[in-house]
Amino acid sequence: VMKALLYITGANSDVIWHEEVNYDQIRAQLKRVQNAGKRQKLEKMLTKRRGVYLVGHKIVLSREGLEIEF
Repeated sequence: VMKALLYITGANSDVIWHEEVNYDQIRAQLKRVQNAGKRQKLEKMLTKRRGVYLVGHKIVLSREGLEIEF
């Protein structure tokens, strides 16, 4: 666990934030909606930040030099 935390917080780490919600799309829907309940739900979605951190998404493993025995 400590090694993972040190990697994630390091200067050369491969970590990006990926939004699970498209905020531009929600804002566009908010302009069109007339229902107060739906409007309130969309406004609430805008205040919450939802997403995940992707760690090591650019790591590519090479098959060269690997020997697998079955």
